[in-house]
Amino acid sequence: MELLREIHAAARQKFASTAPEKLRDYGIGAHLGILSFVNFTGIAEAIYEKLDDEPLPGINAAKQAAFRAALDAYKNTDTRQNASRSTASGLRAQRDEALKAIKAARKTIQFAAEAQWPSSKPENKAAREAFQLPVSKPYVG
Repeated sequence: MELLREIHAAARQKFASTAPEKLRDYGIGAHLGILSFVNFTGIAEAIYEKLDDEPLPGINAAKQAAFRAALDAYKNTDTRQNASRSTASGLRAQRDEALKAIKAARKTIQFAAEAQWPSSKPENKAAREAFQLPVSKPYVG
């Protein structure tokens, strides 16, 4: 971001009074901190390409190369984050499948408890409560 601020300052220096419409080409006026990854990298790529066409004061080849390296590193960061997101999605799917299996097994147990301790007999109240079954009516799932 520091390099981007420097590029913004150089663009303002060059275009603020002579061609203010060109400031948008350098991302000036956009709220870069709240942009999505795709939008931010798109703007940064456009700025990088613009540097070849219209050199800015104080932005030399070394700074331009450093900007390219920082942009590539930022893009690589998102690749690692996508891998983490993918792993997390897979783990959530496994968790959801496990929960489905647990719920199915719980219903099987509750139906077995319903058969063993029917709601029609008041003495079965404690057993039905232990299995989280309704005390006064049959369990229907």
